[in-house]
Amino acid sequence: MMKYLILLSICLYFLNACTKKVPILEPAKMETVLWDIIQLEAYAQLIVPPDSQKMSAKKMLCYKQQFFCSMV
Repeated sequence: MMKYLILLSICLYFLNACTKKVPILEPAKMETVLWDIIQLEAYAQLIVPPDSQKMSAKKMLCYKQQFFCSMV
């Protein structure tokens, strides 16, 4: 009896998981977002600190976080 109860609860869990809708961007909106990310990375590569030849990953992450926070 316990096996059937566990099996039933697992099946109900998976059925419930299939009904949730995940918001998906339309292709036009996704194209805009990707273009903005490409521009952000190009801009970040142009801003080179005077004592360094390339931007650190930490600084790039900071720029990306500012970009995504501004979209909300």
